[in-house]
Amino acid sequence: RTLISLKKSSEVLRGVIGEVLDYSKLEAGAVMIDAQRFRPAETIADVMTIMNASARAQGLILRSSPSYTMSLEWIGDEPRLRQVLLNLVGNAVKFTASGTVEISSWVTGGTEDEAQQLHIAVKDSGPGMPADRLKSIFEPFVQLAENPVRAHAGTGLGLTISRRLVRLMGGDISVQSTVGKGSVFEFWIHRIAVRGS
Repeated sequence: RTLISLKKSSEVLRGVIGEVLDYSKLEAGAVMIDAQRFRPAETIADVMTIMNASARAQGLILRSSPSYTMSLEWIGDEPRLRQVLLNLVGNAVKFTASGTVEISSWVTGGTEDEAQQLHIAVKDSGPGMPADRLKSIFEPFVQLAENPVRAHAGTGLGLTISRRLVRLMGGDISVQSTVGKGSVFEFWIHRIAVRGS
């Protein structure tokens, strides 16, 4: 039990250090977006694989419902998209005591092959948040959980980092939440124009 506690503590510490470093780089304008071709469905599948064990350990159902074909290619920064998704899905799993966490996705702004916006939503059946907290949820060092279920360690930077990364990718992020009914974090990113795309 002591070894498990030490391992968990070290993982939390690594996460805190990583978030502080990411925030510092974003504040300094040192984060650049790297355009590459990738398949969003594969990124979502990877995130689900990473988060599945944590979800199952809490008795949660983690699922996705992409509305585009598995062959859709996108042009954008896949590692940054993955980071945002891991932040949002990680929070949803962390704060949801029972039920489901669902990732949905769709495109707008043209035909599937020429769409200009990729939209992704992460919906949970967690405790939800009152309206007055939604105004500050993306501000630095604001903790999500004054949670009736349990307290969680963290820097309060994950959502701030996610919003800034999404905006760097030409999009934005929003949240809808109802106390007792869960939350939906939705973001969209813009297709990056590169030569030959």
